[in-house]
Amino acid sequence: MPGISSVAPVSATRMITPVANNARRDSLRRAEQEVMRQEMSIRSQGDVTSTVYHYEIGPDGRRYITGATVTYKEKVDEKGIPRADKGASGAGDTTERRASDTGRVELTDDSKARIKAVEREVIAHEAAHKAVGGQFAGPVAYTYATAPDGTRYIVGGEVAISAPEGRTPEETIQIMEQVKRAALAPGSPSAQDIQVAAAAAAAQMRALAEMAKRDAAEAYSPESTGRRSERWGEFAATA
Repeated sequence: MPGISSVAPVSATRMITPVANNARRDSLRRAEQEVMRQEMSIRSQGDVTSTVYHYEIGPDGRRYITGATVTYKEKVDEKGIPRADKGASGAGDTTERRASDTGRVELTDDSKARIKAVEREVIAHEAAHKAVGGQFAGPVAYTYATAPDGTRYIVGGEVAISAPEGRTPEETIQIMEQVKRAALAPGSPSAQDIQVAAAAAAAQMRALAEMAKRDAAEAYSPESTGRRSERWGEFAATA
């Protein structure tokens, strides 16, 4: 049976947003749109080699892009002079520019606390998968986001669970039971976690069906019937 990949990145906890926070949310949306507009403008000036987005958690719990650091190679004319700046250095130079938002504010203590709460939740979530998955669990892989203050925060993660088929149906059932427990180990399993548990349960059902088919074949085979009669006779004599 192919390995089962468990654990999708954990989404930030959604919170009920008071009406008073709608203005802040709208402001973050506008800032995100402005950052994306400026990024597209920078992309039109050269070959972008990397983009690092900076995020802020809004009052609705969603991550909004509030800035981006774009690294690109400037386009040059036939004389090797960058088109964006005739007095700049020659071809192939790598330039770094920041696409900043309009009216962006630094992270508040409340925003930092929310981000750290998400980070703690992700770490605990993946640790639960890892601990219960045991030998079938791979290393934890985290997803990071860079906040406007330059700090990298963990915003998601995953643990790959590779569960081979057992040598017997009974062994397969035991392996899949551990996969189910690993997938549902966190206090709040994600939708992907639940899907993995369901896939493991389906594998168990197939193994049970295989066991039933095997047992039925053995039960009605002449050789098996003779062996069972002999065993029952020995059991009766011993009793």
